[in-house]
Amino acid sequence: MGTWFSAALGVSLSIVLMMLTDTVHPPGGATALTAIIGGPAIQDLGFLYTLFPAGVGALVLLLVALLVNNLS
Repeated sequence: MGTWFSAALGVSLSIVLMMLTDTVHPPGGATALTAIIGGPAIQDLGFLYTLFPAGVGALVLLLVALLVNNLS
């Protein structure tokens, strides 16, 4: 399969899953697209790509939100 087909399939499936779970967030599709067209450095990470940029970013946002919410 070509890269263009894999990119389209990855973004489409991520959007379908987000719609089914009522968690539509456009950067989710961009994360899937980046994993496919990001080049060898990102593709070599494999499933670690979901943990480090996406998972750690979400964790940092959660911690900042908890900190800010509990300050007031």
